[in-house]
Amino acid sequence: MNVPAPLSYGLLRSITLLTCLFLAPACLVGAEKRVDLKEPLEEIRQRHEAVGLSVLAVRDGEVAWQGGFGLADAERGLPMTPDTRLRIASISKTVTAAALLQFWEKERFQLDDAISQHLGFPVVNPRHPESPITFRHLLTHTSGLRDGPNYNRFLRDSYQGGENAPPIRAILHADGAYYADGANFADHPPGEAYAYSNLNYAIIGTLVELFSGERFDVYCRDNILTPLGIGGSFNAADLDDMDQLAVLYRTGGENPEAAFDNHGGNRPPEPAGPGYQPGHNAIVFGPQGGLRASAAEVGRWMRMFIERGDPEAVRVLQPATMDLMLAEHWGNGREGPAYRGRGLCFQRTVNVRPGEMWIGHGGRAYGMLAKMYFQKTGGTGVLYLSSGASPGQAEAELHAMERAIFDAVLDWLAPAGGY
Repeated sequence: MNVPAPLSYGLLRSITLLTCLFLAPACLVGAEKRVDLKEPLEEIRQRHEAVGLSVLAVRDGEVAWQGGFGLADAERGLPMTPDTRLRIASISKTVTAAALLQFWEKERFQLDDAISQHLGFPVVNPRHPESPITFRHLLTHTSGLRDGPNYNRFLRDSYQGGENAPPIRAILHADGAYYADGANFADHPPGEAYAYSNLNYAIIGTLVELFSGERFDVYCRDNILTPLGIGGSFNAADLDDMDQLAVLYRTGGENPEAAFDNHGGNRPPEPAGPGYQPGHNAIVFGPQGGLRASAAEVGRWMRMFIERGDPEAVRVLQPATMDLMLAEHWGNGREGPAYRGRGLCFQRTVNVRPGEMWIGHGGRAYGMLAKMYFQKTGGTGVLYLSSGASPGQAEAELHAMERAIFDAVLDWLAPAGGY
């Protein structure tokens, strides 16, 4: 691929509005609406100083609009498009959960089984050794496991170690170098409270490897992503076009700071060599947040759940399994805007639009900010991926930039009687 010569970021920013009018394709809607949505989204991107922004909207189960704004690589002048892949952070967890539940469909485990019997060593909260940690606890972030300094050190050493990374046991068992007297366990017993933890999904990824006998990235590619026509991957070295991988920027504005995936179009090294043993420590492949995928590809993933009852739809889970994932498995017992609920991985909220239940997941890491939300019935969904933005104050689960994006897209989608 021919790469354009570097241009100044200020010049690129000044021409972005004109560029996005050509780069933001749309489908299945009238021409008048196609023009109307691009301008407010570009204005939102500029107001929040995002380097790049990609947005996709679904109505009646079909893509109604998709577009890219700004830049995927500011230094090389590469535009953001709906096909540009980003590291989508914690939205990746929904794919990781689905990979695990494929083995639930095969009756390899039950949701309330203790994970210890499948990991091959005991995993218990030292303050509550009588209470087993189960698969349901991991999937809903109610295991009592928590992130912290020991997890951050374990994460760093896992990424840097590759095939020589510390085993997952090292942070979960008393004989492990990262256990630190059980510092990664909460004071309350499993199942009693919700606490978001990436460590839960590091364990889930490792369990997928133990059930499959394959590396986590390979299993997900062959059994989830490829069947759905998704060319993204949990392994950046496995992507087909490195110029379609966005740099993640920690800051935007006139002088964006590159934070992750700044490969300059070159293929990065493999995260683990041929000596890696599946089931050792899948965090090497980022089951908690390492999937690289585009808005168009995340849209296919979202639509699988929206269209789960369609007998003609391509899917990698049974409809009943998807219904189980979307149902509430934990809730805070509150009503109205204070409601917080969890499916099996999926977040449940009434704060996208007041009084309406929306289901999905968000992601944030290395300056990337994203949300994917849809309605369980009705066929409507919205997602966006961004890099380098200053998103503003968070209120009722959405930052100011996110609120503006969702309001603009949902108002655009809505006919006179609502969407």
